[in-house]
Amino acid sequence: MKKLAKIMIMLFAFVMMVPAFAACTPPRDQVLRIYNWGYFLHPEVGARFEQYMLSEHGEEVTVQFFYFDSNETAYRTIAEQGLDRDIVVPSDYMVERLIAGEYLQRLDHALITSELARHYALNQVSSTNFRSLLRAPILASSNTYDPGQLYSVPFLWGTLGIMYNRSIISSSEDVALMRSWGSLFGEGGIPIRANETYPAVFMKSAQVRDNYAAAMLFYFSDELRERSNNLTNFSNPLYIELMEAIFTNFDYGTESFWYTEFGINDPFDHAVEILRQQRRDMNVTFEMDTGMFNMQENIPTATAGLAWSTDAGFVMNENPYAPVADMLYYVAPEEGTNLWINNLVIPESAGNPRLANKFIAFSLREDIARLNTLSTGSPAANQEAMVALEAELRADNTRWVNDGQPRPAYFKPMILNLMFPSDDVLARSFIMGDFGDRFGEGSLMWNRVTAPL
Repeated sequence: MKKLAKIMIMLFAFVMMVPAFAACTPPRDQVLRIYNWGYFLHPEVGARFEQYMLSEHGEEVTVQFFYFDSNETAYRTIAEQGLDRDIVVPSDYMVERLIAGEYLQRLDHALITSELARHYALNQVSSTNFRSLLRAPILASSNTYDPGQLYSVPFLWGTLGIMYNRSIISSSEDVALMRSWGSLFGEGGIPIRANETYPAVFMKSAQVRDNYAAAMLFYFSDELRERSNNLTNFSNPLYIELMEAIFTNFDYGTESFWYTEFGINDPFDHAVEILRQQRRDMNVTFEMDTGMFNMQENIPTATAGLAWSTDAGFVMNENPYAPVADMLYYVAPEEGTNLWINNLVIPESAGNPRLANKFIAFSLREDIARLNTLSTGSPAANQEAMVALEAELRADNTRWVNDGQPRPAYFKPMILNLMFPSDDVLARSFIMGDFGDRFGEGSLMWNRVTAPL
């Protein structure tokens, strides 16, 4: 009986605790769940949004963060598992795929405009029309995967390029070589390729699309130079035709563009062979994030590799996670490259779309845009904020000192070009489309590339 009585007392205590526990859990309509890349949002943003909602709307809300490591992981979470997330931050092609699968809900443009009006009154945003805040090429590119921005608003963007250790690759001849995709491939590759103690090239582990783009841009580098009048005219229709084909035309067969123009039966097969040849010619290491952190720590084996501009910006900027690494260098190769745009979207399964739309407007504020750009090194969607920040950084020489010593002369112009790409860089940067019906075949390219030689 004593044992039974003890059990009854414990059960009673548990039952009495349930209401108290439930009272500590905020109602779902007061919680914003953000599903994002690991470091694509400054940690202060959540607290600032909570403060804004309390001061301007009288609402106590809680921001919760969840993280993914790839677009494909985010897709599985939203499309296949249907987990309750209010904001997701997918890249351009994944927005296209999510829209096609009807996994996103339309944005509430009226609510976003209303919120922007509040921010306008607070002098934190320059317009109540979110499209007018976007840089023209970014707005045009956004229209390719989400016409009219019905489901998405650009958040941060940048380019695909090459990051390398300037303390290892330092001569003017070698530095000039790194401006081309050829530096990552074959006999024209980085000069220490013969030294097997160094992995000459870091490529993206399982990131099929990025490796595919790099391989195709390398293979057609001479053709791209010719079609752009030796890199002087990126508006040449022939140059645009080939760049758009590389990034959006995945057809195969004897009637495809690739076969009729270049005798290539299947662009996937072609890219696989280029990447396998790269493994034969060079010492290739596949990685996700270790390459950029090894470069940041000046580990000798971290020489050069394929990188998103936000990788480079992250390890070259002052942020809560990483000290500045000023022996590094990033370049968007001169033949042309990929423009990536990460977007804010609201899944169909979101439990709090009202708060999600308010946060999207909040993300466009000038102070929030500035905070995220300084943390990640990636330009935010608010172009006016970016123009002001660039002017400030160009004039502020105190930022370009490390422990009292001036940073290398190349560092300031390089990182400013990385953070604020020029019109010339954008003219040779193209959005990559979704593989569409060939998605499964595209995924299998990774296994084919890494199979034993």
